[in-house]
Formats: sequence, C-alpha cells, structure tokens
Amino acid sequence: MLKPTTTLTKWLGIAFVILSIFRLTPIVNLNGKLLFCFSIAAFFLILSDFIAFLIDIVNDKKKLKRSRPLYSIHSIFLGGAALAIVLLPHLLANVSTKTINAWSDSVTLAGLGIAITLIGLKFERVNKSIFDAEFKETNHEESSKI
Repeated sequence: MLKPTTTLTKWLGIAFVILSIFRLTPIVNLNGKLLFCFSIAAFFLILSDFIAFLIDIVNDKKKLKRSRPLYSIHSIFLGGAALAIVLLPHLLANVSTKTINAWSDSVTLAGLGIAITLIGLKFERVNKSIFDAEFKETNHEESSKI
C-alpha cells in the first residue's frame, strides 16, 4: 500500500471541493485552459491510482516483492499531476479555446471511464477476497468435522 501520498491527496481533494464551491460564486473565475489543466491533473491522479491498484495486486500475488517500474510510473503520474497544474497553463497560452475545449472533453471522459472501471475492479477484488476467505473458513470447518 502506498502511504506517503495519502495525506497530500486528501488535502488536494478537499482543496478542489472548496474550489468547486467558490466557483459557484463571483469570488473565483476559472477559464477553460485552467480547467483543462485540472482535468489533466485529475487524469494523472486516476492513472496513479490505477498503478497503485496494480502494485497491490502484484504484492498480493507475491511473485514479485516490489515492482520498481510500477512504483516509478506511479511517481511519474503524481509528478505529472503537479506539473499539469503549475506548468501546463503557461505552455497553453497560445492554444485556441476550441482546441482546449475538445482536449478537455476528451481527457475528462477518458478519466471518468478509467475511474469507473477502477471502481469496478476494486469492488470485484474485494468481493473475491471475501468469497475466498469464506470458502477457506467453510472448508476448514468441514474438514475439522471429519
């Protein structure tokens, strides 16, 4: 389980929820380019969560103790999320709004698709481990009766 980034991601999540509330007021005005950068950051965070899921699967199978490439990719995605918020808005200064909107829609839909798939995969994994635990318990009880 990846632990050092959990506090950061919790606070970032809370900050974005607060930002979304302020966006409903005249206090905060966000342009399409900045929202696109937030979508890119969210996409990278979703990908890092998917990699963390894969790391957990690899660790559970105990075929590999640690998968360094997966840990590296996880860190790269987290760094990409930070760069998308800090650096990307400055690099997109001359890109047309129409192009930004098309890319933003695409990234948002892809991120949503991965997030929903990941929810399903995690749910399936939890249910399988619950089923496996119950199956082992039932077999143990039956073998102790014999």
